[in-house]
Amino acid sequence: MIFPDDKIRVILKEMAIENEPVKFDDKIFQITLYEYKNRFPDLLNEITFSRSGTHPYSDLLERVLTRAKISRVLETVNPDFEYVKLKNGASEYIDEKIIPKFNDRDYQRLKEIGIELNKRLKETQS
Repeated sequence: MIFPDDKIRVILKEMAIENEPVKFDDKIFQITLYEYKNRFPDLLNEITFSRSGTHPYSDLLERVLTRAKISRVLETVNPDFEYVKLKNGASEYIDEKIIPKFNDRDYQRLKEIGIELNKRLKETQS
């Protein structure tokens, strides 16, 4: 069975932030996933978004990210919790245990989302 956490962990892995922390912006993360949900509704079907605020927002996505932080898959690297990185060793676990759950098409889509998120987050740092 594939859970939303599995999908987000693959995306986080494909963001390539295990050795290079990135300044995390929840708004960019939420908007990007919203856009990709519209492109790949079958892949992200369990993630729903509210459009009543200033930007699309998903409670489920927020909970998944919180679980990733609590379980230390996603670590903060400064006292202000601005910069995050993937825990050392998490990529190997994701490669071995989570990615095999996905067919190649879905994995490639998740990879595309991760690469795009990395690009968008880094653009805000310059």
